[in-house]
Amino acid sequence: MLKLLADPLFVPYHRVFSKFMFGDRSRAWILIRIFPFSKYLKDGKPIIDYTIGQEKKDPKHLTKKNRSGASDKL
Repeated sequence: MLKLLADPLFVPYHRVFSKFMFGDRSRAWILIRIFPFSKYLKDGKPIIDYTIGQEKKDPKHLTKKNRSGASDKL
């Protein structure tokens, strides 16, 4: 996260964030909401995680979770 926050593209945003004394976590949360981070995805593809489901604890039944969705960006 800190590597992405250090991108020179965000310098104007950091000037404003500094005036309000926002920390790194707050800065990242705000930038995720206003900036298209899809350009940072590998090959432009969404980040997908597979986990063992809640009801079926069998590893053969994996639940697909899209980590590039807006609710999971922080």
